[in-house]
Amino acid sequence: MKGSNNLKELKKKLLKKARKEATEQYVDYKKEKTKNSMQEKIGELSDNLDDSTDQFADKVHSKAEDIQEKVQDSLLKVRDRLKKVKEAGENFQEKIGKGSRSSGIKTYSDVKRADDLNGMNSVKRSDQIPNVSDIKGVK
Repeated sequence: MKGSNNLKELKKKLLKKARKEATEQYVDYKKEKTKNSMQEKIGELSDNLDDSTDQFADKVHSKAEDIQEKVQDSLLKVRDRLKKVKEAGENFQEKIGKGSRSSGIKTYSDVKRADDLNGMNSVKRSDQIPNVSDIKGVK
């Protein structure tokens, strides 16, 4: 029976060793499988990220082009309006420059000074004012 005990112990040791090795191989297999799975998922995520980045860049560029066109249109409109304002100002200046004497607009040199105002001696008295009888044709 001594030999059978040795055999049993040997069997136990072998089983233990086989279990340990099988467990290690299983763990290695699972690690490798998990690693491959993670690499595939990471690859897919990387591809998705690249696609999303490209789509986002396309959207940004198209929006930027739209905004550029709108800003350019607005600037053209502003330029046209400023051109009209400038023309109106020039026309106004021409009218003022040509007709300043005839339009009644006085310049600073045309305004009377205190020396130019009539004094008390230059005011007519009542006997100097013509009457109705002094006017010819009325009798």
